[in-house]
Amino acid sequence: MRLVLTKRRLTAFGALAFLSMYVFCAGHTKARGKNTPSTFAVRHHPELKVAPIPHVQFSKYAVPSSSPMAFDVKLDFEAPGLRPFRRYRSLLTAAVADGKANFAGYFRLVDIPCGTGCRYWWMVDLRNGAVLHTPSEKPVRFNEVIAMPNSRLVLFKGPATLIEDQCQFAYYQWVDSQRAFRAVKQGIVQKACG
Repeated sequence: MRLVLTKRRLTAFGALAFLSMYVFCAGHTKARGKNTPSTFAVRHHPELKVAPIPHVQFSKYAVPSSSPMAFDVKLDFEAPGLRPFRRYRSLLTAAVADGKANFAGYFRLVDIPCGTGCRYWWMVDLRNGAVLHTPSEKPVRFNEVIAMPNSRLVLFKGPATLIEDQCQFAYYQWVDSQRAFRAVKQGIVQKACG
């Protein structure tokens, strides 16, 4: 017997697998007399406590000089460095149209949609038009970012699992001399992101 998988069958299979897992998890928690999703999460992660995301001072990572002026950036999607981003050229061009930085003095964090309930951020250098990836893509996709134009610190956060009462967070510092992010603090708290 030959199995032919089409896109429709794969989608149906994925939905069936998700529903099976959901029913298993719901039945597992109800069997113990508790029907809240947080009970299941706490039992499997007893080290998590209900707490807010730890605070890190954005002012501690201040940018030496932040220009209040708007940058005049032109994105050339035919250049070799920007060819991989051509699919998002309308989104990226619109995001940098005003020329104002929203992160680390001269960068613009741009929200990139990647499906229902999924998003990540790319960073556009407003001085030269380079587009850079951020840690929001790997290994977990976060769905919210908090950044300031006069700070090199950025906070990514989002649900840690399918059970949405756990919030995963990650603070990163932008190191311009290395053109890279460095992890400052990461973790999971037993609280819905919001």
